[in-house]
Amino acid sequence: MKKLFSGLGTLLKWTVGVVFLLVIVAYLAGVFEQKIEPGQIEQGSVEEDACDQVAEPILVSEPRIEQIPGTIAAKHETTISSRILATIEQVLVRAGDVVDSGSPLVILDSRELETRELQAEEALAASQAQLKEAETEFARSQNLFDQGTIPKSRYDTAESGYRVAQANVERAKQNLEEVRVSQTYARIESPISGRVIDRLAEPGDTASPGVPLLRLYDPSDLRLEAYVRESLASQINRGEEIQVRVETLNKTFEGKVEEIVPQADPGSRSLLVKIALPETEGLYPGMFGRVLIQTGTEERLYV
Repeated sequence: MKKLFSGLGTLLKWTVGVVFLLVIVAYLAGVFEQKIEPGQIEQGSVEEDACDQVAEPILVSEPRIEQIPGTIAAKHETTISSRILATIEQVLVRAGDVVDSGSPLVILDSRELETRELQAEEALAASQAQLKEAETEFARSQNLFDQGTIPKSRYDTAESGYRVAQANVERAKQNLEEVRVSQTYARIESPISGRVIDRLAEPGDTASPGVPLLRLYDPSDLRLEAYVRESLASQINRGEEIQVRVETLNKTFEGKVEEIVPQADPGSRSLLVKIALPETEGLYPGMFGRVLIQTGTEERLYV
């Protein structure tokens, strides 16, 4: 029995040794390596080629842009004030409101004007009555003077009184007309179609001639004003189209150079350039913008 087990152990050892030897031979022969079919390319090679192609540098010519800061401004801005001294009854608009030309803005207390009109009418009626009396006296004096019954001094007095009465009537008519015109000033209307910037007065305030009540601007006529250094301003021409960037709106506009003020600022050595902008919702005076000016081209290397 012991001999039997000893023989089986020896056989098993030989079998394991042979199998191990065959595995080594197969590995050396490349049996366990990945095979590539004819016509196929190894994946690693393709990826390396692709990486080589992407990494190739490219030289690109691009415009060189200089950005000049500026401020949006209204070309036409109007200050509304009263022509007469009166109490404000109503202010019909607020900041931000859009108005048409001729729209009522402010209503003033017109009671004093109405009283003045009544007084002017009474003064005119009185002067006309005096003129009628003076005319009658002058006509009578002229007849008596022609007949030689009164001296020339009396005739001259009657004539002078008649001329004065005529002048008084004309003066009374003019005064009445002025009062009636003043009554129209109690209703302040918008001289332009635009938008209200500021409301500077409230009902109950006293409106005085020349004191601002409202400020308006025309939103269809905005422009960007920027100070451009002398050397760069010399490259800009009036009427030229130029780009303007407003970051708040995230928009770039095609503007048109409207004016180049022919006087340099001695401190900054720059010229004021005004660029007209298209009407745009959300674009207001005072906003920040940039003028984009191409100063040439530059080469850039991209990988």
